[in-house]
Amino acid sequence: MGPTNLVKPSVRPTLAYLATVSLILLPFVNWVGLIGFVLLMGLCLYASGREIWAWLWQRGWVALAVALVIGTLFASDRPEALLQLSNFLPYFLLLGVLVNGLPTLPQPLAQLEEWASWLTITTMPINLLAIAEYSLMSPSAIAQSPQSPVLAWLYRLSLDENFGHRANVIFDHPNTLACYLTLVLGLNLGLLLSQSPRSERVGAWPFLGQRLRQQPLWLYLSVALILAGIFCAGSRNGLLVAIAEVVIVTICGQRHGYVKLAGLGGIVAIAASALWGGVGGRQLSVSLFSDDPRLAVWRIALEHIQAHPIWGIGLGNYKLLYVPNSIPGYERIYHAHNFWLHLAAEAGLPIAIAFTFLVGWGCYRGTRALLQTKIPPAQRWLLGGYGLAFLSCGLFSLFDVTLYEARVNLLGWLSLAVIYSAPDLLDQLSGPQAKE
Repeated sequence: MGPTNLVKPSVRPTLAYLATVSLILLPFVNWVGLIGFVLLMGLCLYASGREIWAWLWQRGWVALAVALVIGTLFASDRPEALLQLSNFLPYFLLLGVLVNGLPTLPQPLAQLEEWASWLTITTMPINLLAIAEYSLMSPSAIAQSPQSPVLAWLYRLSLDENFGHRANVIFDHPNTLACYLTLVLGLNLGLLLSQSPRSERVGAWPFLGQRLRQQPLWLYLSVALILAGIFCAGSRNGLLVAIAEVVIVTICGQRHGYVKLAGLGGIVAIAASALWGGVGGRQLSVSLFSDDPRLAVWRIALEHIQAHPIWGIGLGNYKLLYVPNSIPGYERIYHAHNFWLHLAAEAGLPIAIAFTFLVGWGCYRGTRALLQTKIPPAQRWLLGGYGLAFLSCGLFSLFDVTLYEARVNLLGWLSLAVIYSAPDLLDQLSGPQAKE
């Protein structure tokens, strides 16, 4: 059974518009974007909170939330564990709001196309800034800074922490920038393959000009800029995830010869750039991977899991229990650099397994519905773009933990909500009177 109507039909476009504006502002003024989504959740809860809570209860998210709260009682540092609940509980609620709300919109796929398009467009200035920052952080530019007052002034404006020949732009770390860009890359690639003849288009969004809507040239440009931005971030993880996304699209998009050719070109460009310019100023070598401190970081997480398998050490406590310089050269380690090891170490194995099951079950149902339901390729690829975005988040989480960055966290849960709601959305599209 599909979700009930959350709000009056006259109010739904206003809520969708609020979400759109919040997503546009999110990368640049993240607290304003987050407030917009808090307001959105509040309005939906006021309109139909009973249905949303019922869905969260039936799907097991309420039980998981209660378990996380109980786990804080066993934390080494309880105030820190309570604080870190903010990285989980609000997003559980956001998932319930979006899954129940998306199918009730007048044109849900047109709304998803609009969100993906704006998220793609807003990365363009970010990537241009990343290219500029990467150039300014080159050894040759730094060597010239004493002779150039302009360069010296720019370096004084830079962040306190020096990440070397890597760009982080408006994010707190280059890896966070890379993760954000890989998420949007999935949406970008989904939009690119959803460009089909006019009769198969998902819907029109009137905010951009007719020429820009019909010509996918800007989508190719944005893909190229995103790949450049990931390279400038100097994230090995980001480059590997980007290559995986492009490979998937290249294989699945063989019916579009130009997409296949562009995908192969993108893979070659990424590999050539890494071989020629290294990764974040580090030349590719066996030691770049064999000497990775992540191996020691994972070992510490496994020790915590063995010592506290049921309730863990407490959310946010990994960084507090890390002994400075126990990994040579690293005075502070903030997380386990693997989401599942990190969650199992801090929240315990039962919660880590339950969380993985709830997410995996929603992904399974959404992917199965997407593959089995007969819909036009344009619609399939639009939804698939959100699936690709969430896949990139999952792959990135194998070697890093980005849930502490609210912008990345929100986009990850937004993508998961689209996957979760895919069966209801596809039921509408496959119905005799549901064609948009």
